[in-house]
Amino acid sequence: GGYYTQDDLREIVAYAGARGITVVPEIDLPGHSRALIAAYPEYGCTPEQELEVSPIFGVSRDLVNPLPRTLAALETIFDELLAIFPSPWIHVGGDEAPLDPWRNSAEIRAYMESQCVASAEAMRTRFTAHLAAFLEARGRRLVGWDEIIHYGGMTPESVIMSWRGETSGIRAAAEGYDVIMAPVFPTYFDYAQDEGSDEPLAIGQATTLEDVYAYEPAARWPDKESFARVLGVQCQIWREVILDEQHLEYMAFPRVCAMAEVAWCAQRDDFAAFSERLTQHLARLDAYGVNYRPLAGPRPWQKGGTGRKAYQFRFNLKQALVAFDQMAESGEPPAEHLND
Repeated sequence: GGYYTQDDLREIVAYAGARGITVVPEIDLPGHSRALIAAYPEYGCTPEQELEVSPIFGVSRDLVNPLPRTLAALETIFDELLAIFPSPWIHVGGDEAPLDPWRNSAEIRAYMESQCVASAEAMRTRFTAHLAAFLEARGRRLVGWDEIIHYGGMTPESVIMSWRGETSGIRAAAEGYDVIMAPVFPTYFDYAQDEGSDEPLAIGQATTLEDVYAYEPAARWPDKESFARVLGVQCQIWREVILDEQHLEYMAFPRVCAMAEVAWCAQRDDFAAFSERLTQHLARLDAYGVNYRPLAGPRPWQKGGTGRKAYQFRFNLKQALVAFDQMAESGEPPAEHLND
């Protein structure tokens, strides 16, 4: 692991800003916070227990607590963040946060009772509402992953980022929220570029270049009025299985080129025509020394090989997407089923 200093972050913001890019920071809450809790146990749900930073990725049942001392600390952290990042949008995560730690904490239950809060779900609503109001008072807009739509607490200016398929994004837009579409298929680029055994390490089933180019954000939308709430699309590369910068470039390119046309082209032609244009752009990537994946497959030095660097089929992405969409449609509490 490592860390960024505040000067590091200012340098990133300035570098991006000079190129017309706004850096949107994310502090994921209340889940994905184990490192914070390991350093400051009083902000977790079991402050009497010593916790280590997890060496593996996945959904953790270590949440920050919703108590006043923690909210005050989070406000201090966000104030420092806002002083560095001029972005009008601030991401607070909200994904993959099973609420059992809140339910099982005597201190949190006592606080909920004192506040006449009937359930952990209602407490989660208050938690999001606190963050949203805090950011709005400072002229910023809260952004959260689509799980937050199930609990509520957002202000009208909040933005929903739909990763578990498209159903939650459609629902959020219908309720009047701005939306960014980021469905796990086909916008997660930590998944393999192909099913071939030559591919390097990836987190799951392939999302091919053609899959990305075929994505049509408007395809399932029920009406143009709510689709106007879609601010755009986003592709993701999570770093759990990305080994180094060269691996990162391989996973990103040329899929990010296809996503650029999805996002910015009102009319797209067929994949063959795109591939022909892409060939010219790949020459530019060559000139810049970018370690992209050739259309014909990985170069010898890009192949995964054996052992820890080999491609591993972990789970079926398309089946997972169907399950995610079904959960979103049914209103099933998000993440409560994960890693049981």
